[in-house]
Amino acid sequence: MLKQIELKTTIDFDFYGNRLDHTLSSIFTDYSRNRIKEWILSGFIKVNGVTIISPKCKVKGGEAV
Repeated sequence: MLKQIELKTTIDFDFYGNRLDHTLSSIFTDYSRNRIKEWILSGFIKVNGVTIISPKCKVKGGEAV
């Protein structure tokens, strides 16, 4: 059985211009960048309530994830 997890954060402005997958792997250190990338590609990540499917999406800071 798969375990569902829910993680929430607000991206710090220090991450401005970074890729979403790199940013989230820096914030959620228990999970690898590849795992986070898979979650993004599978549509499991929302930024400001919008599903993001590109790990290359750049962050600005202040976004709710």
